[in-house]
Amino acid sequence: MSGLSDPMPPRPAPLRHERWVWYAVLTALVLRLLVFFANRNQPIVTIEESYIASTATLVSGYGYQMRTTKALENKHGFPTMLTSIDYMRQREAEGGRVDREHPYPKSPIGWIPAVVHPAGYSWLLYPLYRLGNFSGMIASARLLQIVTDSLVCVLAFLFARNVFGASVGRLAAWLYAFCPAMIYLCQAILPDAYHGFFAGSILCLASFATPRRGAWLLAAGAAAGLACHFRSEYQLMPLVIFLIVLLNWRRFVPSVVWSAGMAAVMLIVLAPWALWTKKVSGHAQFGGVGAWSGMYVGIGEDPQNPWGIVMNEPWLTQDAINRGFESHISHEANQEYKKLCWQYVRQYPWRYARCILVHRLPLALATPHLTSNRTTSDEFSFTKYHVEEGLTRWGVIRKYPGKVVRYMGPQLAMSAVSALLTLALLATIVIFRRDWRRIAWLVIPWGYTVGTVVLIKSIEPRNIAPPLFVLTVALAIVICYLVHRRQGRPFVFPSSGIEEPMGARRG
Repeated sequence: MSGLSDPMPPRPAPLRHERWVWYAVLTALVLRLLVFFANRNQPIVTIEESYIASTATLVSGYGYQMRTTKALENKHGFPTMLTSIDYMRQREAEGGRVDREHPYPKSPIGWIPAVVHPAGYSWLLYPLYRLGNFSGMIASARLLQIVTDSLVCVLAFLFARNVFGASVGRLAAWLYAFCPAMIYLCQAILPDAYHGFFAGSILCLASFATPRRGAWLLAAGAAAGLACHFRSEYQLMPLVIFLIVLLNWRRFVPSVVWSAGMAAVMLIVLAPWALWTKKVSGHAQFGGVGAWSGMYVGIGEDPQNPWGIVMNEPWLTQDAINRGFESHISHEANQEYKKLCWQYVRQYPWRYARCILVHRLPLALATPHLTSNRTTSDEFSFTKYHVEEGLTRWGVIRKYPGKVVRYMGPQLAMSAVSALLTLALLATIVIFRRDWRRIAWLVIPWGYTVGTVVLIKSIEPRNIAPPLFVLTVALAIVICYLVHRRQGRPFVFPSSGIEEPMGARRG
C-alpha cells in the first residue's frame, strides 16, 4: 500500500496494448478447439442428459421440468426409457425436432418442476436447439463455452495485475490458457463449464473496487447473480468479497455498504428464479433444492456408517419414496433430510469428521478433474465397488491398483497437477505471509469453495473447479518469485494503479 505522501501509482497500460495477453487468449482457444475436434463424438453422460432433458421440456411447452421415478411408469404410448438425447436425435434424423407437436416426454406424468438446479444452463441451450437442432445445439454450446473460457485469460490478467502486478498478470493469463482441467471442463454440456468465467468475472470486477469506486462491487454483484442462475454455490460470494475488501480497505462502513449493495444486486438479478420456484413449489428458493439430500447420501461415503446409507442416487431415490416423498428433490424432502443430517452429525461427530478428513479433503487438495476418458460403470466405477463390495475409494485403490491405473490414468495425472497448484498456493502464503492482505484475494475464495464442499458433500471434481482461477494466479506468483530469486533480484508486488493512496482513502 502507498504511504501518505506517496504519489498516485501510474495508470496501467490499456488492455488492447497487452499483446502477450491476447496471444494467451489465442493459444487457449487453439488448445480447446483441438480437444473439441478430437473428442467431438464423446458420449454424453447422465448428468449432462438431465440438463438436455429439461431443455426438451422447455421446447415442448411444459416449462422447466425434470423426471421422477413415476415417469418410468408412464405408459401413455411413449417409450419411457428413450432418453431426451435419443428422441432429439431421432427427430433430427426424421428432418424435424422436438416441439409442442412432437413433445418430450409425450406425457408429463411423473415430471415435476426442476427446482433441483437453477434453470440458466437449460435456458441457454433452448435458443441453441431452436436454431441448430440437436447436433447444432451440442456443437454451438461447446464452442460458446470454449470461446468464453479462452477469454478468462483476460480476466486472469486483469485480476492479477490489479492485485499483484502486471508481470504476474501476464503469466497468469498463460497458465490459465494451459490449465488442463478447464481445457476439458469447458467441453462438458454442464453449467460447470463456465466456472472459470464466473469466478474470474466476480473477482476481477471486485479487484477494481476502492472505497471511492465501490460501484465496481455492484457490477461484481450482477456477475454473481448471473452465476447463481447456473450454479448455486456463488450465492455467498458477497460475503467472500466483503471479507477481502474489509481486510484491504481497512474501513468498516464502506466495506459493509458496498458489499451489501453487491448482495442486493445479486438478489435482484436472481429474483426471477426465486419467483418461479415460489410459483411452482410454494417456497421461494434462491438456489437449487437438494443440498441436504446430497449431504445425507454423502454420509454413505463411509461404508460402515451406522445408518446403512449407500452413496448412490438410486438408493437415495428409493429412500425418499420409502419416506413418503415423490422424489428426494422437493422442498419437503429437503427439509426432512436437513433434520436427518444434523441428527447424524450430532450423534456421530467424530465419524463425520473422519469422513471429511479421510475421504474428501485429499480429493479437494489433489482433485482428479475431468478428462476425455469418461469410463462407464460397466468398465470401472468407484461407486460400483462401493455398492457391491462396501469399499471406500481408498479401499478400491488398495484392492485393484492395476484397474485404477488402467482406467483412471489421466485423472491421476490431473490429481498431480491439482496437487501442484495447491502447493503453489501454500508456498505463496508462506513466502508472502507479511503481505497477507493481498494474499487474502487468493486464500479466501479458495477456502470458501473447498471448505463448503468438503463439509456438505462428497467430492465431485466439477464442484472444485472455481478455485482453479485463483490457483493459477498463485502458481504465477511463485514462478515470478523463483525467477527473480535466481536472478538475484527481490520480488515484491508493485503498485498496480488500482489502489488509492492512503491519504486519498482517508480524506
